[in-house]
Amino acid sequence: MRPSRGAFTALACLILTSFGFGGNEVPAVLLYRTPPHAPLEAAGTGLAPQVTVRLHIDARGKPSTVEIVRISPSSAYDFAFSREVRDALSTWRAAPQLRDGVAIPSVIEWTIEFSAIERESEEGWRKVRGPSSLGPPRDRQDRWIEHLARISQEERQRLRQVARLSGERLLTTEGRQQALSDHFEVITDGPTERTAEVVAGNLEGTYGAAYRIFAGKIPPEIAAERVLVFLFRSEGSFRSFASSRQVSLENAAGFYDSLGLLAFHLEMGASEILRGVLLHEGVHAFLNQHVVRPGVRLPLWLDEGLATYVENSEVRDGQIVLGSLKSRIVYHNPVAPIRARSLPRVTADEVKKAFRKGRAIPLNQLLAARGEEFYGEKARLFYTQAWMFVHFLRHGRSGWAESEFPKFVLYVAEGFAPGDVFRSVYGGTPEGLSKEFGDYIAKF
Repeated sequence: MRPSRGAFTALACLILTSFGFGGNEVPAVLLYRTPPHAPLEAAGTGLAPQVTVRLHIDARGKPSTVEIVRISPSSAYDFAFSREVRDALSTWRAAPQLRDGVAIPSVIEWTIEFSAIERESEEGWRKVRGPSSLGPPRDRQDRWIEHLARISQEERQRLRQVARLSGERLLTTEGRQQALSDHFEVITDGPTERTAEVVAGNLEGTYGAAYRIFAGKIPPEIAAERVLVFLFRSEGSFRSFASSRQVSLENAAGFYDSLGLLAFHLEMGASEILRGVLLHEGVHAFLNQHVVRPGVRLPLWLDEGLATYVENSEVRDGQIVLGSLKSRIVYHNPVAPIRARSLPRVTADEVKKAFRKGRAIPLNQLLAARGEEFYGEKARLFYTQAWMFVHFLRHGRSGWAESEFPKFVLYVAEGFAPGDVFRSVYGGTPEGLSKEFGDYIAKF
């Protein structure tokens, strides 16, 4: 069920007597009102506060100041409710107050009661990608990314602090440890003393591989803020944390939130699965933190395809060999170093078999898939074909890995229409390369 964000009740409309209107004065009258929406980050918290505001209106009938008088009950989300109220009320318009027929500034006090909104259960916060001819239409995740792009750094830090407190409460006291690296802050209650250190190292290795994808076209740099990583010993704690972040998990063992937040759990049955999840979600973090322009989203097939491309690359002597395939499965302790090979969750054989039997997803359907389709009954095939199409766009012809592919991704990451970028970079449409893509898969 999608939450309704328009519900609010005006409890006290105009408290005019407080301002002593006389016989020669005509009070201001509101002409245009847009309702403030409950903030997305408060969805699922059950919060439904009353916000009392003092709206200062100038002689032209426009709001000059939106003063938050009080919020009841107060919570960690006061700043978010205040932001939504200010954004909405700043667009209100009024017939100004008149004194002896002359327009003058005035003040109106107004109390708004928000209705609690439920968390969205149909799709996770990271489950649909943004608008374009090669991607699905706008949805809640796009709004969340746009929201993060426009809020102040102070508000962003408050949101991160709320997430940090939520995660910390779910860690067991014994064994809590923390590790800092160039790009990550890892917090865990893992079973060994080096858990946090090893996880940070594996994620840094993922970033190193991701940088190589762009063939030196983006400089290695330290982000303004480290990605906050929670690795929970128990799956139950992880799922509780995901629920607090509005993430619909299904079978997921990890997730990335565009706020700069990664979360995983250790109860996966094999370290290879954990390592694969670390690589996959680490790529999402890299793209969001270092590649994609604020407020822009990569198309779903490209975002998931790139993450699966790195996840399914073989690891040799501690280095991820981009484009290679994992050749075997080796079982290790849950926090073994990255030099051990990990378990591929999808394989090229699945795509080859689907093409041979005519069950492959048409390329135009893959590139336009919405989240509910991509993550639905055929999710495994969507993942594998997205991965293979990324592999083709990078290795299909000589020179693509160093020139065409990084150029394509970087232009899309700047917000240019993927269809236009594809024609400019690859000299045609994706459909025009369908046969070549099929031949590439058959020989893979």
